[in-house]
Amino acid sequence: MDYIKQYKKQIILMVILLLGIGIGVYLVRFPQIFKSRANQELYNTFQLTHTSDNGETKLVNCENSENGYSCTADSLDINFKVNADELEKLVQE
Repeated sequence: MDYIKQYKKQIILMVILLLGIGIGVYLVRFPQIFKSRANQELYNTFQLTHTSDNGETKLVNCENSENGYSCTADSLDINFKVNADELEKLVQE
């Protein structure tokens, strides 16, 4: 029992190091691949339209800028449609 009291700091340090090595080996064997979810393919699955004052339906003009995609429309009456087939293809990838 005196041995544990005498080398308490060294034992705790060794346990932490062994846990770190074990976790490091696990992370090396099972790497994670991080992909951006806000990519062009995902953006293409959405369709934005707006209805003009005379009742005409037009596509919303969207552009890629340094701050991301921005869309402009003549009115605030915007319709948002998602292409479910395209989203399903992205999920399968």
